[in-house]
Amino acid sequence: MAKQTKAERIAAHMAAGLSAVDAEIAIVREDADAKLKGLRQRAAREAKAQREKALSYIETAHQAVFAEAMAAAAAGQKAAPAEQAEEPQSQPVEAVEPDPDAQRWGQ
Repeated sequence: MAKQTKAERIAAHMAAGLSAVDAEIAIVREDADAKLKGLRQRAAREAKAQREKALSYIETAHQAVFAEAMAAAAAGQKAAPAEQAEEPQSQPVEAVEPDPDAQRWGQ
């Protein structure tokens, strides 16, 4: 499907029952959502590239630390499913009584 112009998109929203102003607001929101989605994806790509560069630096500059971290990560991945099965259920939170001597806000 070919990309619609802004006027065509507004007309489509108006045909669906929106007023002209509401249709234009909907179009602006759709455009903003698309822009934000693109920016979030770009930020994620940049963060991934930065992380890969950092790992590469650590691997070359601190080989012993990197090897130890890799071994710990491998051991942690193997132990994680067993640890999750043994985790106790969360306990309910105790209610805290208000301090009667505390100053009340606004007094």
